[in-house]
Amino acid sequence: MPANAIFISYSRQNSEFVEKLVAFFHEASIKVWLDKDKMVAGDPWDASVEKGILEADEVILILSKDSLSSDIVKAEYTYALDHKKKVIPIKLEDCVIPLRLHPLHYIDFSVDAAKGQDELIRTLNVSKKQANKLTKSKIFKPKKRKRGKLKFLVLLLLLVAVLWNFKEDWIPWIYNETAVTIKISKGNSESVWIPPSAGNIVLKQDRDIISKNMNKSGATLFTIPPNFIFFKGDSTKIEFKNHDPFYEYQLVPIDTSYTITEDSEFTLKLELLDVTVKKGKIIDSETGLALNAATINYLNRNHISDSDGAFNLIVPKTISYNELQLTASKNGYRQIKLDSIHAPTDSIVTITLTPIGNVQDDDLLGNRANL
Repeated sequence: MPANAIFISYSRQNSEFVEKLVAFFHEASIKVWLDKDKMVAGDPWDASVEKGILEADEVILILSKDSLSSDIVKAEYTYALDHKKKVIPIKLEDCVIPLRLHPLHYIDFSVDAAKGQDELIRTLNVSKKQANKLTKSKIFKPKKRKRGKLKFLVLLLLLVAVLWNFKEDWIPWIYNETAVTIKISKGNSESVWIPPSAGNIVLKQDRDIISKNMNKSGATLFTIPPNFIFFKGDSTKIEFKNHDPFYEYQLVPIDTSYTITEDSEFTLKLELLDVTVKKGKIIDSETGLALNAATINYLNRNHISDSDGAFNLIVPKTISYNELQLTASKNGYRQIKLDSIHAPTDSIVTITLTPIGNVQDDDLLGNRANL
């Protein structure tokens, strides 16, 4: 690619913003690699994308809930980082940033696009002439409001105020909203399970969309008009958008209709994808006896050892067994952090904890993982 070439990694759901971004770069004669413009039917996707990234001077990564749930976007920014490319994240909305991207400073377009434009110009490796052209661009600058629109807004607010005085008679559904709690649960009783740490539950009927974040207990409370029906026909549905940085989930299909009534409660079932189970055991370094109720923190989840000192780790298939990292602790014992455990598939991870106060525990020789 020519000098000042930029590769854009994004989700198709963010195409409207990306088209503006491409037009913005073209104003300064900056070449852009965009999949829909550079690839034709029959092109090998992986080879074309790899070539585009390697030949780019900089990689723009669009951060949104949709892009960060895309395996393609993940593959693109991972490949760019592995090949030491300069990656510039642009944030479009509040979303959970993956651990791999935490060291990178992102440019925030979610609140003030004009400020985001200015920061992007300062970040790009462009000539002074190109920077001047980009600074003059009005693509991300707010348009001046016309007085006619302001008058219309004032009249609209007055109308809302009048209607509010008669709300009980004219719009009674406001006073008859229904509360429903939707909970996340395990879809298959026989499969391994760990609940998602973050996600959105979305209710959609025709053009009405209600989206809310689930809380730490995996539940979401919706307040909606009465007799709202979903799971019935093509125009009504429920969705789960996963924002867990480590685990992938799939919604178990729902084949029955469901009408929300007063104080309803519904369970949304998910299936955990592409994981394996790694067995482990916690023992006392002095006695060699098993330790129950020890806490093993792995991927920001706590696992508790049973009466035999045994515990199970749910490992995503994207993580190699020789890359296991965890922290183990128990009251009365020194906490340890294990940065690497070489653990073949069929082996059991054995972790030894040293009691606090043992004169030999200062060198931490007793705190290690054995196979």
